[in-house]
Amino acid sequence: VRGCTDQTLTIGWLVVKGYDAQGQRRVEEEFLTLICHCEADRNELLSKLHALSEPPDGKPKHRVPVQADTNLSKAIENQVSVGGVPLLLSTFVMSEGKLSMF
Repeated sequence: VRGCTDQTLTIGWLVVKGYDAQGQRRVEEEFLTLICHCEADRNELLSKLHALSEPPDGKPKHRVPVQADTNLSKAIENQVSVGGVPLLLSTFVMSEGKLSMF
């Protein structure tokens, strides 16, 4: 697998790295890229992650939207000769005073 293919899924989330002097959270983005055996596996995983993104007591309309991440795609295209558009699924929620990703 080279570059962005229909087999890849990139998941992004925020991680709390501490607090500044004013008590504001310092967060950083982290990304995980999964390479699946085939596109059907990637689509099934994406579908399950999308369903799990629904917050407790939420409805399907509260699920995080699935988006094509063109910025990440451009960055990868600059590094690899084969291009495509990776999918990015991320949502950030406050849970028990912590910033979490689903």
